[in-house]
Amino acid sequence: MTVVHPLKVYDFLADGFVAEKVDTVFGVMGDSNMYWTTSMVSRAGVSVVHARHEAAAVLMADGYARISGKVGVCSVTCGPGVTHATSSLTAAVRRRSPIVMFSGGSPTGEHRHPQEFPLEQLVALVGADLVGVEDDADLIDAVPRAFFLARSRSKPVVLLVSPELQMREQPPVKAKITSDDLIVESEPIVPDPLAIQELAKRLNGARYPVLLAGAGAVACGDDLVRLADSLDAHLATTLAAKGLFDGEERSLGVSGGYSSSSTRALLMQADVVVAFGASLHYHTTDRGQLFASAEVTQIDVDPPASEDGHQVDAIIRADAGLATKALLRLVGSRRSKRPPVERPVVAPPPLPELDAMPGVIDPAVAIRRIDELIPKDWHVVVGAGHFSAFVLQGLRDRHPSFLHTTYNFGAIGQGLATGIGASEFSEDPVVVIEGDGGLMQSIQELETVARYQWPLLLFVMNDGAYGSEYHKLMVEGLNPMSSVFGYPDFARMAQGFGLDGSTIRTPEDVEQAVRGFRQTRQPRVADVQIDYRVPSEYFRRLYYG
Repeated sequence: MTVVHPLKVYDFLADGFVAEKVDTVFGVMGDSNMYWTTSMVSRAGVSVVHARHEAAAVLMADGYARISGKVGVCSVTCGPGVTHATSSLTAAVRRRSPIVMFSGGSPTGEHRHPQEFPLEQLVALVGADLVGVEDDADLIDAVPRAFFLARSRSKPVVLLVSPELQMREQPPVKAKITSDDLIVESEPIVPDPLAIQELAKRLNGARYPVLLAGAGAVACGDDLVRLADSLDAHLATTLAAKGLFDGEERSLGVSGGYSSSSTRALLMQADVVVAFGASLHYHTTDRGQLFASAEVTQIDVDPPASEDGHQVDAIIRADAGLATKALLRLVGSRRSKRPPVERPVVAPPPLPELDAMPGVIDPAVAIRRIDELIPKDWHVVVGAGHFSAFVLQGLRDRHPSFLHTTYNFGAIGQGLATGIGASEFSEDPVVVIEGDGGLMQSIQELETVARYQWPLLLFVMNDGAYGSEYHKLMVEGLNPMSSVFGYPDFARMAQGFGLDGSTIRTPEDVEQAVRGFRQTRQPRVADVQIDYRVPSEYFRRLYYG
C-alpha cells in the first residue's frame, strides 16, 4: 500500500527554488537540510551535486555562477556545516558572487544541542546577507527574498530555516511570487556631464595617460580601445579583466603585482589614470607603488575607493560603458596627436643561481607549454599560491570570461571546487591549475570528480612545499626548509580515486597529458613536479630586489 505523506514546509521551500528556475544544487547533507535536499533531488530538471566538504559546495556554486550568469545554489547543514563553509563564503562575498546558501538554523527543540551555534552573527561577520525564517509569515516570501538579494546586490545570501519549522505541514498560500516580481529594472547610471568634461580636459592634457579596465568594464572593451586610440593612451587591466586587451598594440597587460617589469616602469610614469569598473586595491596598485605620482579617477556604479585603501583624486559614479561613450564624444575629434609614448624595455630581475635539481620542470616552461596546448575558449580556473604568479603571467590571449582566479580572500585550496562548479555548466572541458598545498586541502573532491565524470583536466603545480613561505623565510635569513615537505605523488592519488593520473617532468610530458585528455574527455590529474627554489618574477622583484 502506498503511503501518502502530507506536504511539508521543506517541500514548499523546494517549490520556491524550482520557481526560481534553479537547475543545479551543490551541497553536503546533514540533519537540517537533508529533507529539503531529498525534495530537490525528486524534482524534474534539477541536478543535485553531492560534494564531500561544505567549503567545496559553496565554491562549486561560485564557479557555476561565474560562467552561467545565474544565481549559484548550495546547501549545508547547521552549525559545523556553516562554519566549515565560512572561508569560501567570505571569498564569495569579496568576489560579489550571487549565491543562495540554504541551511537549517540552530535546532530549537533540544537543550544544548551539540550543533547549536550563533549562525546569524557568523553570517553577518563574513559580510553575507541573511534571510532568517522564524514563522509562517517569514516563510511565505523567504525564497524569493533570498534570490532578490543575491541578484540585486550581487552577493551571497544565507537562507536559514530551523529544522523544526521545515518539518511542519506546508502553509496555505494564496499567490506565489518569485524574485522576478521583486526586481525593479533600472537604467544604467549616466555620468555627470560636468565631471566627464573635466576628466576629458585632464586626459587631453596628460603626458602619459593610462586607461585601466576592471571586471565592470569588460563589456565596453572595444570602446575603451577606441578611446585609447583617440588619446594616445595605454591600456591596462586588473587581474579580474586579464586578457581583455591582449593583442592590442596599446595594451600593457595586467596592472599590479603580476605586471611585467616593462609594464611597471611605464605605469609608474603615468600622470593620469582612469579606472573603469575597477577596484584599486593593493594588488592592482602593487601596494600603492604604481600610481603614486598619477592623478587617479575612478568610474564605477558603486565606487569602492574608500574600501580599497588607495587614494583617488576623483570619483565618478556611472556605468563604465556610458562614461566611455561620453568621453569618446568629447575627445574623438581632437586634431593634434601627442608624440607616441616610448615604451621602456626593462629586464626582469635575474634568477638566483641554483644548482640543477633533477626530475623537475621549470614552472615557467611548464605553464608556457600548457598555454600553447589548451584552447583559448576553454575555461581555466587558477588556485592561489606562489605558483599562480607563473600561471597568471604565462597564460596569454584568453578573454577574461574564460579565465577565473580564486584570490579574493587569499585562501589556498579553492581552485578544484570552483572548477567543478564551472564543469557542471560548461559544454567544453574545464582546466584547473592548482598548487600541491591547495589540493591537499581539497583532495576529497577528486572523489566527486570521479563520481560525476566531468571532463576536467587538473594540473597540480607540485613544488613539494609552501612556495610563498619558502621564499619569504629565505630572504628573512630563517630556515626555509621548514616549509618543504617532499613531493606527494598526485598521479597515484588520482588513480586511487579512479581517475587517470600522470607525472609531468618535461614539456613532452605536458603534451602527452593534454593529448590523452583530449582523446578521452575523461577527468585527469597531471602532477607537474616543479622546483620550489625558483621564484616567480613577482617574488624576484618583491623579495630578492
